[in-house]
Amino acid sequence: MKQRRWIALLMALCMALVSGAACAEDMEAQLTQVVLSTLDQDGLEYEYDAENGWITLMYMLDGAPGEVEVTIFLYDDMVSVVVDSALSVEEDAFERAAILTTLINSEIYYAQFRVDRDYGSLVCRSCNVMENVLPGEEEIRMLLYIPIIYMENYGAGITAVLSEGADPYEAYEACQTSVQE
Repeated sequence: MKQRRWIALLMALCMALVSGAACAEDMEAQLTQVVLSTLDQDGLEYEYDAENGWITLMYMLDGAPGEVEVTIFLYDDMVSVVVDSALSVEEDAFERAAILTTLINSEIYYAQFRVDRDYGSLVCRSCNVMENVLPGEEEIRMLLYIPIIYMENYGAGITAVLSEGADPYEAYEACQTSVQE
């Protein structure tokens, strides 16, 4: 009798695990469809890598740093957008870039700038963690465009610090002035 109970319990657990994995796959498929539909509606050209679960596109900013690469990572419980410029962070500019990104991050809310010493990159990232409800097209647009807007707002300062060796505090102040105009 006890053995049957254990077998029934183990079978129920296995079914719950399989069901949970199927729900996660279904959620990711639905999320992918919402994101692709939003990109299509906005007329954006993109490449979808179904094997790795990400979407990439190029976006031209009005100012510096010019063209940026946007990568949208799709998970079963999260969407993450990373905006990466072609600017590289050389070792001698790392401290200035870190100061600038810290100043910027203290002013912005919906995304964050990161400077990565290992890869020599400076990116702006936004993300949305989902519990049980898929984000709609407007939420996807916000996730997509907020880091692009931040990169555009602070791109001149980032370019000045990385390419011209500008003082990060002065670059930040110049960006703040232009953002407030």
